[in-house]
Amino acid sequence: VSDTALTRLGSDLAVTISTNLDGVGTLHTVDAMMLLMRARKLDAPVARATAQSLARELGARSVLTGELIREGDRVRASVTLYPVSGDSATARATAIAPASDIEALTDSLTWGLLRQVWQHGTPPSPVLAGLSTSSFDALRAFLDGERHYQQLDITPALADYRRAIEHDSNFVQAYLRLE
Repeated sequence: VSDTALTRLGSDLAVTISTNLDGVGTLHTVDAMMLLMRARKLDAPVARATAQSLARELGARSVLTGELIREGDRVRASVTLYPVSGDSATARATAIAPASDIEALTDSLTWGLLRQVWQHGTPPSPVLAGLSTSSFDALRAFLDGERHYQQLDITPALADYRRAIEHDSNFVQAYLRLE
């Protein structure tokens, strides 16, 4: 894009969305910084076929493409998740927020993607269908607790559930796990 502020925001969103998605259930992401360094050598904007080829090279099964459009003092961020070997989108999400509010953009896009991905499969926790938090940090802590709990590592699981509550004091599922 010609707006350098949006170029920086795009890179920042690549890192934050990747961080949010990595480790949720069975999802794992390619290191965002390494990917951004490789993408710098490509013509911008990167064509989807090129992105899919790079994703295959890196051992990924899916590729997330995105677009940023300035709308006055706000930015519209749109992302689409594709399998590396197909043209049909697995999930799409759009968020509109001030360009300075990367947290709102990241959380909205991440939640939008996860909701659609989970429609095609099972959420990574038996209680995710009824989650009542909009805090991704709380969700990540809760899921860490779920993994520890499943391995019968009770002390770290309880610490993770407490951490989830610190991020969202209204997160009922985390409270229920502490009982």
